[in-house]
Amino acid sequence: MLNKNILLIGFMGCGKSTVGRALSKRVGKYFLDTDNLIESSENKYIKNIFELYGENHFRNLELECANWLKSSVKSSVISCGGGFIYVEKYIKLSEIGDVIYLDVDFEQIVKRLSGAEIDKRPLFKDNSKARELYEHRVALYKSVATKIVDGSKTVDEVIEQIL
Repeated sequence: MLNKNILLIGFMGCGKSTVGRALSKRVGKYFLDTDNLIESSENKYIKNIFELYGENHFRNLELECANWLKSSVKSSVISCGGGFIYVEKYIKLSEIGDVIYLDVDFEQIVKRLSGAEIDKRPLFKDNSKARELYEHRVALYKSVATKIVDGSKTVDEVIEQIL
Protein backbone atom coordinates (compact mmCIF):
# COMPACT_ATOMS: atom_id res chain seq x y z
CA MET A 1 0.00 0.00 0.00
CA LEU A 2 2.86 2.38 0.70
CA ASN A 3 3.95 2.52 -2.98
CA LYS A 4 0.44 3.05 -4.34
CA ASN A 5 -2.06 5.86 -4.10
CA ILE A 6 -4.52 5.62 -1.25
CA LEU A 7 -8.00 6.85 -2.14
CA LEU A 8 -10.31 7.76 0.71
CA ILE A 9 -13.99 7.49 -0.20
CA GLY A 10 -17.17 8.04 1.76
CA PHE A 11 -20.09 10.35 2.22
CA MET A 12 -19.74 14.10 2.69
CA GLY A 13 -18.48 14.91 6.17
CA CYS A 14 -17.17 11.45 7.02
CA GLY A 15 -13.65 12.77 7.62
CA LYS A 16 -11.83 12.00 4.38
CA SER A 17 -9.90 15.27 4.27
CA THR A 18 -9.03 15.26 7.97
CA VAL A 19 -7.89 11.64 7.91
CA GLY A 20 -6.16 12.13 4.56
CA ARG A 21 -4.02 15.03 5.76
CA ALA A 22 -2.97 13.15 8.90
CA LEU A 23 -2.35 9.91 7.00
CA SER A 24 -0.22 11.65 4.39
CA LYS A 25 2.00 13.11 7.10
CA ARG A 26 2.25 9.76 8.82
CA VAL A 27 3.33 7.82 5.70
CA GLY A 28 5.25 10.63 3.98
CA LYS A 29 3.00 11.00 0.92
CA TYR A 30 1.50 14.01 -0.78
CA PHE A 31 -2.11 14.83 0.04
CA LEU A 32 -4.63 15.73 -2.66
CA ASP A 33 -8.34 16.47 -2.40
CA THR A 34 -10.39 15.98 -5.58
CA ASP A 35 -12.84 18.74 -4.66
CA ASN A 36 -9.97 21.19 -4.13
CA LEU A 37 -8.36 20.13 -7.42
CA ILE A 38 -11.61 20.79 -9.27
CA GLU A 39 -12.16 24.12 -7.53
CA SER A 40 -8.63 25.18 -8.46
CA SER A 41 -8.93 24.11 -12.09
CA GLU A 42 -12.30 25.85 -12.50
CA ASN A 43 -11.45 28.85 -10.30
CA LYS A 44 -14.87 28.40 -8.67
CA TYR A 45 -16.23 26.84 -5.52
CA ILE A 46 -18.12 23.58 -5.96
CA LYS A 47 -21.29 25.28 -4.77
CA ASN A 48 -20.93 27.80 -7.63
CA ILE A 49 -20.15 25.09 -10.19
CA PHE A 50 -23.39 23.33 -9.22
CA GLU A 51 -25.37 26.59 -9.36
CA LEU A 52 -23.95 27.74 -12.70
CA TYR A 53 -23.59 24.48 -14.61
CA GLY A 54 -25.41 21.73 -12.70
CA GLU A 55 -24.45 18.41 -11.21
CA ASN A 56 -23.82 16.64 -14.54
CA HIS A 57 -21.12 19.15 -15.42
CA PHE A 58 -19.52 18.66 -12.02
CA ARG A 59 -19.54 14.85 -12.47
CA ASN A 60 -17.74 15.35 -15.82
CA LEU A 61 -15.11 17.42 -14.03
CA GLU A 62 -14.69 14.57 -11.53
CA LEU A 63 -14.14 12.17 -14.42
CA GLU A 64 -11.47 14.47 -15.87
CA CYS A 65 -9.86 14.60 -12.44
CA ALA A 66 -9.95 10.79 -12.15
CA ASN A 67 -8.27 10.41 -15.55
CA TRP A 68 -5.54 12.80 -14.47
CA LEU A 69 -5.06 11.00 -11.16
CA LYS A 70 -4.82 7.64 -12.93
CA SER A 71 -2.25 8.82 -15.46
CA SER A 72 -0.22 11.32 -13.46
CA VAL A 73 -0.38 10.78 -9.69
CA LYS A 74 1.58 8.15 -7.80
CA SER A 75 2.21 7.45 -4.13
CA SER A 76 -0.26 10.01 -2.77
CA VAL A 77 -3.17 10.09 -0.35
CA ILE A 78 -6.27 11.29 -2.19
CA SER A 79 -9.46 12.44 -0.51
CA CYS A 80 -12.29 11.91 -2.98
CA GLY A 81 -15.48 13.96 -3.02
CA GLY A 82 -18.57 12.14 -1.80
CA GLY A 83 -19.88 11.56 -5.32
CA PHE A 84 -16.52 10.65 -6.84
CA ILE A 85 -17.76 7.06 -6.66
CA TYR A 86 -19.74 7.70 -9.86
CA VAL A 87 -16.56 7.76 -11.96
CA GLU A 88 -16.43 4.00 -11.29
CA LYS A 89 -18.74 3.64 -14.33
CA TYR A 90 -15.86 4.79 -16.53
CA ILE A 91 -12.66 4.21 -14.57
CA LYS A 92 -12.14 1.62 -11.86
CA LEU A 93 -11.08 3.49 -8.75
CA SER A 94 -8.81 0.55 -7.95
CA GLU A 95 -6.81 1.50 -11.09
CA ILE A 96 -5.97 4.78 -9.35
CA GLY A 97 -5.01 3.20 -6.01
CA ASP A 98 -6.16 1.29 -2.95
CA VAL A 99 -9.72 2.36 -2.14
CA ILE A 100 -10.48 2.89 1.55
CA TYR A 101 -14.11 3.49 2.55
CA LEU A 102 -14.56 5.55 5.72
CA ASP A 103 -17.80 4.14 7.07
CA VAL A 104 -19.66 6.64 9.29
CA ASP A 105 -23.40 6.55 9.98
CA PHE A 106 -25.57 9.38 8.74
CA GLU A 107 -26.49 10.73 12.19
CA GLN A 108 -22.84 11.14 13.14
CA ILE A 109 -22.11 12.93 9.87
CA VAL A 110 -24.91 15.41 10.56
CA LYS A 111 -23.47 16.05 14.04
CA ARG A 112 -20.01 16.67 12.56
CA LEU A 113 -21.14 19.24 10.00
CA SER A 114 -21.63 22.83 11.10
CA GLY A 115 -23.93 25.26 9.29
CA ALA A 116 -21.03 26.61 7.24
CA GLU A 117 -19.93 23.10 6.26
CA ILE A 118 -23.44 22.13 5.17
CA ASP A 119 -23.76 25.36 3.19
CA LYS A 120 -20.69 24.39 1.09
CA ARG A 121 -22.35 21.11 0.13
CA PRO A 122 -25.08 21.62 -2.48
CA LEU A 123 -26.48 18.09 -2.10
CA PHE A 124 -26.91 18.49 1.67
CA LYS A 125 -29.44 21.33 1.58
CA ASP A 126 -32.37 19.02 2.33
CA ASN A 127 -31.66 16.60 5.19
CA SER A 128 -34.12 13.94 4.02
CA LYS A 129 -32.75 14.02 0.45
CA ALA A 130 -29.22 13.87 1.84
CA ARG A 131 -30.19 10.78 3.85
CA GLU A 132 -31.63 9.13 0.71
CA LEU A 133 -28.42 9.92 -1.16
CA TYR A 134 -26.38 8.50 1.73
CA GLU A 135 -28.40 5.26 1.71
CA HIS A 136 -27.92 4.95 -2.06
CA ARG A 137 -24.17 5.57 -1.97
CA VAL A 138 -23.28 3.29 0.94
CA ALA A 139 -23.70 0.18 -1.22
CA LEU A 140 -21.59 1.76 -3.96
CA TYR A 141 -18.80 2.66 -1.53
CA LYS A 142 -18.76 -0.85 -0.10
CA SER A 143 -18.77 -2.47 -3.54
CA VAL A 144 -15.55 -0.77 -4.69
CA ALA A 145 -13.63 -0.57 -1.42
CA THR A 146 -10.36 -2.42 -1.03
CA LYS A 147 -10.85 -1.94 2.70
CA ILE A 148 -13.70 -0.67 4.88
CA VAL A 149 -12.74 1.15 8.07
CA ASP A 150 -14.83 2.51 10.93
CA GLY A 151 -14.61 6.24 10.34
CA SER A 152 -16.36 7.07 13.61
CA LYS A 153 -13.15 6.45 15.57
CA THR A 154 -10.46 9.03 16.32
CA VAL A 155 -8.21 10.09 13.44
CA ASP A 156 -5.31 8.04 14.84
CA GLU A 157 -7.53 4.96 15.23
CA VAL A 158 -8.79 5.33 11.66
CA ILE A 159 -5.21 5.61 10.39
CA GLU A 160 -4.26 2.45 12.30
CA GLN A 161 -7.14 0.60 10.65
CA ILE A 162 -6.01 1.80 7.22
CA LEU A 163 -2.39 0.80 7.76
